[in-house]
Amino acid sequence: MFSYLAAREATQGRHYTLDANYRSTPALVAAVNYVFERADRQPSGAFGHKTDEGNPLPFIRVNARGKARQLKQRNEAGEWQPCPALTGWALPRDTLLAAGHFVQQMADHTAEAITSSLNAAVAGDLAFFDAGGEMTALRPQDIAILVSTGDQAAVLQQSLNRRGIKSVYLSDRHRLFATEEAADFHRWLLAIAEPQRQDRLRAALGSSSFARHWGELDAVRNDVRLDEDTSRFMAYQRIARHQGILAAVYQLMHDYHIPARLLAAPLPDRSGERRLTNLLHLADWAQNEQAQLAGLDALLQRYAQAVSDNEAEHELRLEQDEHLVRIITIHSAKGLQYPVVYLPFLPLIRPKEANKNSTATPWRTSTGRGMSLGEFPEAIAAEHEAQMTESVRLIYVALTRAESACTLALGPVKFGAGKQPNQHE
Repeated sequence: MFSYLAAREATQGRHYTLDANYRSTPALVAAVNYVFERADRQPSGAFGHKTDEGNPLPFIRVNARGKARQLKQRNEAGEWQPCPALTGWALPRDTLLAAGHFVQQMADHTAEAITSSLNAAVAGDLAFFDAGGEMTALRPQDIAILVSTGDQAAVLQQSLNRRGIKSVYLSDRHRLFATEEAADFHRWLLAIAEPQRQDRLRAALGSSSFARHWGELDAVRNDVRLDEDTSRFMAYQRIARHQGILAAVYQLMHDYHIPARLLAAPLPDRSGERRLTNLLHLADWAQNEQAQLAGLDALLQRYAQAVSDNEAEHELRLEQDEHLVRIITIHSAKGLQYPVVYLPFLPLIRPKEANKNSTATPWRTSTGRGMSLGEFPEAIAAEHEAQMTESVRLIYVALTRAESACTLALGPVKFGAGKQPNQHE
């Protein structure tokens, strides 16, 4: 940002402003203009860089040039009425939730709102209308929920799943080796490499991806039954050595009916299709790596390294993902657009708490980054201010992703042991 401000100052008088929005409806553009024009009248401006000498980063009013469809709902009289372009959810002033409780409540509220909207669309009472009057019903893939963290996405998916609404998390940080399936696949590899070791065999048979019920898990303690499993895994070892690990995993999944079990037992945050795809993706990755290595032991070391380093092997997109409600981080949504956007956790975007016990404090100024040693209140204040302005820019990105309608939560929220809500910031 400071590099941009320096370049802006150096090119004074030669600026060209792109003041047209080709994404959103006029009503939504006007609503966002209203929010940030009010913010720009604050002493520090909308983006925190306004001083007595001027404002190098002002908010510039945007003109609507888009052809976005308008979202309308049929009222009790049977007439189509435009839905609000920008909607804010505010908790009662006497309701002050801690951040964790706020996330759960807003996740449930968002899931309820989406369920209600999709039910109305199915009933023919909620739809988009283009300039020619053509009507298109709202679909799950028209809806995007923007979050800041994977934990928020997980809570949202659980709330949606409880209501029968399927969703997909599209964050570029959702890496394959960080999934539960990756840990289970590692247990499978260990058991295939040494099937005579009962501890490894039992760990594989009891892994989440086997999707076994309690009775089956308890049967693993039976030595006769375990002998049968040992024979199977010894066969997988032979297959892995002569045909490759992919063939061995395919045989394992067939023998233990894993595809059918996973499809029949989805988890709150992941569908059976997703879990199965992850396992097949891991098997394919292992097969490619095995071709370059000498033996199963080398493959195990390579796999352990991939898990430890959280290598950038992203989850494969499923075809069905294209028809689900999308959950995506605000950072990942930059440059993207969605017909309907929900921002349930917007009040949680805030500067990180300074570590009062730290002996060094990083901070940013117009001349670059620095590091203060010892107590330096000015450094803490400067870094807090820089993070605050960065948070506002992120909020602007979030508010400008929608085409037809945007809904956001307003709080209030309580952080830590304090009693002040986030609005005082």
